[in-house]
Amino acid sequence: MKRVYKSKLAICFIGVDGTGKTTHAKLLCEHLLDDGILSLYQHLFSKHSVQKDLLHGHNIINTLIEYMGIITGLPTGNPIIDIFKITLRVFGIMLFSWIKFIHDKTKYTKNVIIYDRYFYDNLVIYASTFIRYSSLILTLARLIPMPSIVFLLMANPLSIMKRRKELDIKKIVKMFYLYERLGKLISAKIICTDIADINIMHKIIYNQVRQYLIK
Repeated sequence: MKRVYKSKLAICFIGVDGTGKTTHAKLLCEHLLDDGILSLYQHLFSKHSVQKDLLHGHNIINTLIEYMGIITGLPTGNPIIDIFKITLRVFGIMLFSWIKFIHDKTKYTKNVIIYDRYFYDNLVIYASTFIRYSSLILTLARLIPMPSIVFLLMANPLSIMKRRKELDIKKIVKMFYLYERLGKLISAKIICTDIADINIMHKIIYNQVRQYLIK
């Protein structure tokens, strides 16, 4: 029986640094190719894969993005100012996410686009800074264009500390808490990457992807 693959499948890997996003994203590209499926890997926090590709080096837009990060940075303690900052920052994330989504959907012809990190990660990072308003920020994740599959990678904080010694355990725990809340909001597929061998965990991921690919 001939397999028929769905086109324009978008997959993203999100989660705390050190949970294996890049490893599993690249493994997925390799295994899809072995199965005759072309895919495109993009590290979404890389300027090369996002800003230079999407904005074609327009310095004005790049400058606006950088200034928005500065303007909407740390909380002030003033509710009015902080709400304004959150509104401006989240609007920027949503706008950029939709531009990127439409751009990739129209430009790339490969069967699968694999995102190493996604705009959801931006929201979680921002929510961790404005923790008082984290519920509001995370709720707005529903306004970001959702990929076909969202893999939320989790791991024991102590396991992450062994791999990423520069990270603070308190920050890791706080980020996990926010990611768990986000995962429920967007119905992400949660994968605990440290409970078994990496090949076993990736097989679980790959089997879930194949279910989406084959009609």
